[in-house]
Amino acid sequence: MLILLALTGLNGAHASVDEPTSTSDVEQVLWRLEQELRGRKDTLRDRSDRQLYLSETTTLAMELALLRGDRAAFQRERAVLVDRFLSPVGLLRWRLGRPKDGWCTNASVDDLRAVRALLGAHERWGQEEDARLGKVIGRAVLDHNVRDGVLVDAVSWTCSRRHATTPQLGEPASTLTLAFADLEALRLLGQYEPRANGVLYRTRAVALAGTLHPDGPYGLYQVESRSYGLGSANPIEIELQQLHLLLGQPPDAMGRATSLQICARPGQGWRQSDNIAQVAVASRRLAHCGLVSDAQDALDRLSAFELQQGPHAGLLGYRHSEEDTVVWSFDVLTAMIAVREAEIRTGSRSPPAATVP
Repeated sequence: MLILLALTGLNGAHASVDEPTSTSDVEQVLWRLEQELRGRKDTLRDRSDRQLYLSETTTLAMELALLRGDRAAFQRERAVLVDRFLSPVGLLRWRLGRPKDGWCTNASVDDLRAVRALLGAHERWGQEEDARLGKVIGRAVLDHNVRDGVLVDAVSWTCSRRHATTPQLGEPASTLTLAFADLEALRLLGQYEPRANGVLYRTRAVALAGTLHPDGPYGLYQVESRSYGLGSANPIEIELQQLHLLLGQPPDAMGRATSLQICARPGQGWRQSDNIAQVAVASRRLAHCGLVSDAQDALDRLSAFELQQGPHAGLLGYRHSEEDTVVWSFDVLTAMIAVREAEIRTGSRSPPAATVP
């Protein structure tokens, strides 16, 4: 059924994921995700086989709600973000739970995704509360996730009850995972906070140099030594990071060739080891390069991940046996974002009206 994703489309601005009003594949996928993974305090769980809550999941859900034009869904995820993830220092805890060492940590990629979604929501719906929150998180990133003018991955702060009320911050990380440099978020933030423009300029230069490096593309940048490295030994993770990195770069010849190398398997089709997020991001990147038919081929590949049987039937996931299946929110939300972008790009569903309930 999911091979029809790009054709059936989403249900529009007023659809609720709790009460699907159509039988379209996308609506049913989102509804099933709600039923299976909406957990404590209205927060989406990271995956079906563990009780883990990540800011990554909530910010992806915000991004998808914005693409769908669903203000009510966006407000719900925004409330979760503020209630559960937003820290006193203005950064987002990357995961919930009491840390054993008394230190909480953020992931700048998740914070910047929230900034991008919030400032995008302000542009769409005109609600000042979205802009205010986006600026709070964005300024915290500029204050605490920048080293030598370059965006870095994270920073930690004290968050145990044993410590004083005012959090104590550690040093920013010394590395940047290039795929986590959300240049679009920095560009949007620069319209409200001029400091972001300088960070954007230097970080974009670092990311571009890593992409074009004769021995690259690389995935990791060491700020102090100004050197590059792979950043991962997992081949799928390396390819997924390359795709995320390329997604933020111009659609040049090298980018097209790398995307095709990752996505197209001449004579053999797709590899069995591909995962959902990789396929979805590949589709987005190929479309960005103007390779429309290749982008559609990648999107169609998502049907191979639909679970037909077992406890998570109807969702995108991974099967270990007939009854042993696992669903990741990251994968499902990333796939739905790719589908929604394809609909808008092809005009199969025009962007919904910007209405506020």
